[in-house]
Amino acid sequence: MTTGKNGVSFYFFDFDDNVMFLTTPLLIKNTSTNEIEEISTGEFALINPFLGKSGDWADWAIYKDTFKFFNDIPESQKGKRKEQYFVRDIQKAIESEDDKWQGPSWKLFQGACSIQAPLAIITARGHSPETIMEGIKVLYENKLISNIPVNTKLEMIEDALV
Repeated sequence: MTTGKNGVSFYFFDFDDNVMFLTTPLLIKNTSTNEIEEISTGEFALINPFLGKSGDWADWAIYKDTFKFFNDIPESQKGKRKEQYFVRDIQKAIESEDDKWQGPSWKLFQGACSIQAPLAIITARGHSPETIMEGIKVLYENKLISNIPVNTKLEMIEDALV
């Protein structure tokens, strides 16, 4: 039932592989050789059930640095690096020669930003809300979105990738 008041739409966006396809790697470790291999989120989704089990992935495992690039670099460790991984990966994506970085929700995200609708960013990343907002500002500064979202809620889902 409506009360005659105008409704307000609220948007929820899962950022990775929905708003944008980023090349942020995950790291897996060979438990026999200590070799570290970078894999994509798509590859991880396919092989994760097989890590440490008999077969091709028996010697491979998740380890303490597997999600390193999905978290903020602590200020004490930043050194000369001025930007967080998330911000770097957004910049890298939009500098590519094509628009394959645009996820299936990209146009809807652009639209929600253009009307400054309240929105929530849902992510399994461990970045701070400030880092996520810095990444979104890169999109604005490069004129890929017309407004920076306001009334934005950033939700982190812990251990969603594991």
